[in-house]
Amino acid sequence: MVIAEAQLAGVAVIGGSHSGAVPWTLDYNRAGRLVDVRKTASLAGAMRELALDSATRSRLARAGSDLAQRRYDPERLITSIEALLEEVACDCRATTDRTG
Repeated sequence: MVIAEAQLAGVAVIGGSHSGAVPWTLDYNRAGRLVDVRKTASLAGAMRELALDSATRSRLARAGSDLAQRRYDPERLITSIEALLEEVACDCRATTDRTG
């Protein structure tokens, strides 16, 4: 959640390249910077890059914000959930019809 919140706030994000869904959440380095968070030099290098390179920082922040808005758009999520619920309801009705 913290990554999505930062992205929606327009902040360039640094995350762990081997940390669960973080690479997917940062679109494999296109919407944030992936690093080995166990290595101080890796984390420090990304922090330095974003601190000194405003164009990269802005590009990653924009890409992260755009990605998060698409992925977590309330209307899109509601539509997906409604479709899933309808599918489950249809399956239940079909099962009930067969079993009586």
